[in-house]
Amino acid sequence: MGERYEDISGFAKSVGTEAIAAQGFVLTLGRDVDPVAAEADAELFADKMPRLTGELREQMAEGTRLDARIRMRGWGSGMGGEHALSVAELQARGLLLVEDGNHGENRPRPDEFTKSGIAFIRAADMSDGVLHFDQCERINEQGRARVRKGIGQPDDIIISHKGTIGKIAVAPDPCKPLSAHHRLPFGVC
Repeated sequence: MGERYEDISGFAKSVGTEAIAAQGFVLTLGRDVDPVAAEADAELFADKMPRLTGELREQMAEGTRLDARIRMRGWGSGMGGEHALSVAELQARGLLLVEDGNHGENRPRPDEFTKSGIAFIRAADMSDGVLHFDQCERINEQGRARVRKGIGQPDDIIISHKGTIGKIAVAPDPCKPLSAHHRLPFGVC
């Protein structure tokens, strides 16, 4: 008791009824409570934006990895994940199709690679669970028509098994049209 009232910037402000009546008895925080002074941000925008973009990219990649793990484990007993199924069990139940890429005559020919067209994903185009469509090679429609396997769909899990072994990425939903290099088997879930 006996404490004296003080306005708290950004939280509370004492005004008379005349001031409230002058605003038609409508109170708004932006007008009626003094805003908190923003702290000075010493980081330059040119430095801050790439840093924050990088952090967001890392968080999204981690989310993709975690989503894939949850989906794989959820195929056990209900969605509880009490029992993770093996690849053989998933294939036997029709929940998983593992296929290698295209070899021989089914592979795109050198003259079918173009500057624009359908993404042709290699292990180098995958990192942190993400497919990097902006850096991958492209094939034309003729090359795409030759491809028989490794045609990507949303939520496909793509795994590298040669070169850089063990890279994993999940095709986004929605997914741009894509085909995979013969060294990237697909796990179609």
